[in-house]
Amino acid sequence: MLEGNIGYVSLQQFNEVCDDKLDEAMRDLERQGLKGLILDLRANPGGLLQAAQEVASRFVPEGKGVVIIVEKDHEQTLKSLANRPRYNFPLIVLVNRNSASASEIVSGAIKDHHVGTILGTTTFGKGLVQTVVPLSDRSAVVITTAKYLTPDRHDINRSLTARGGIEPDVVVPISEADFLAVNDVQLQKALQMLQEKTGYQKPVAAAARTGAPPAH
Repeated sequence: MLEGNIGYVSLQQFNEVCDDKLDEAMRDLERQGLKGLILDLRANPGGLLQAAQEVASRFVPEGKGVVIIVEKDHEQTLKSLANRPRYNFPLIVLVNRNSASASEIVSGAIKDHHVGTILGTTTFGKGLVQTVVPLSDRSAVVITTAKYLTPDRHDINRSLTARGGIEPDVVVPISEADFLAVNDVQLQKALQMLQEKTGYQKPVAAAARTGAPPAH
């Protein structure tokens, strides 16, 4: 829990347990008086499509599209699941150029349905379903069988014809110097925005309240 009852959850991979772990973390934060949430998907390379659908279902309204899967001759829309509790707190999702695949599906769905703010830098741009076919000489052929679109039909995959990736609503780059100094300007900006949105007032220092001179 950060200052102002703003919760922070870092999701590092979309695997079989991440949805349950997210729910466990959220219940703990709610017990502490959660008023807003920062979901950190930076450097999350992705993982299972089902896990992405489950996590997105925590924020996207029931029945709304999470991702469109486009194959050669048909499309399929995966929708927000009905059996997931939903979190309606003010939400900011942190992303960067190393957020890929399932991270882009979740952040794209949140952005398109206007249920949260995406902050950071443009994501990686990996939105393909690929099959590896081994050959007899121990080489292999990689065949692209489908691609992912956001609910508003934005092509996630970066290519010669598409920019790809998820563009943040609020662009906040982070310099190498800030990164090395562990000065997380993206997290700081997200915290500030949520504190303002939830009406948090930083405590006034005792010296300022009483008019006492500052200590030396």
